[in-house]
Amino acid sequence: MNTDDMSKPGWEEFPAYNAEIISPQLPCGAGWLGNCLLELGVSLWQPWDKPTNPMWRHLGNFQYRYKDRSDRISTWRQTLPALKAGRVFTFSPNLVPKISHRRKRALPGEHRTILFVRDPRDALYSEWKRQCINAEGFNLSFEQFAKGPFLNQPYSYLQYLKQFLQDWREELANTSHLILRFEDYRTAPEGTLSSALDYFSLHRSTNQIADALRASDFHIGKAIETARRESGKLRTQLYRAGIPLEYKHSFTPDMLALFSPDFDSLFEWLGYEII
Repeated sequence: MNTDDMSKPGWEEFPAYNAEIISPQLPCGAGWLGNCLLELGVSLWQPWDKPTNPMWRHLGNFQYRYKDRSDRISTWRQTLPALKAGRVFTFSPNLVPKISHRRKRALPGEHRTILFVRDPRDALYSEWKRQCINAEGFNLSFEQFAKGPFLNQPYSYLQYLKQFLQDWREELANTSHLILRFEDYRTAPEGTLSSALDYFSLHRSTNQIADALRASDFHIGKAIETARRESGKLRTQLYRAGIPLEYKHSFTPDMLALFSPDFDSLFEWLGYEII
């Protein structure tokens, strides 16, 4: 087991990644897809470039037990409810995706890539609401937040998201890729997951897909988070409303003006309404 090189899964049975799942470092629902894949026997080694391999025990023949029993489990189960301490997974050797927030392709050569996005207006609005809840003393307006530094970087949240999407539009041009959207996952989860499975050539039964969808439902993760918060073992709240296109009934004209015209071509590329 190797925990230092994030460019590789770190296991002898899994010498390399062969696909990517990309999303911006903002609330967009990519964890839902990741959890569905775990439930369907697809590994997610070092998710979002976090060194999680020590939390696994190799049992042989592509079987692995998730063995972490510390309070870190609460954080991971918020995002990936499948990761229950002691659970044994049998992973497919054929599909080994790297899930990350990277701004450039991490793997060499041709490979399949899913870009999981959310309407930029909602992605930033949801992150702002998260920080209103979680960050002590946070009192910025949405406009101040959006124009403020992204994670202490020399660029704003707006600039980060615009550049991230522009970078991936260029990266994905003339290459194999699939764009999945938060809005479709929330309104048509079965169809959204089926699109991902078809793209990855991953064949599972109707019952297996239904079970994965039930185990990955928004309310499962939210219930885990609520229980951990009420027990005092967790402080951070990730789940909130989970409403598609929330901006349509939450934004003022000034908030909308932050995105137009700079994001218009990106809205068009991703199939979102230009207002």
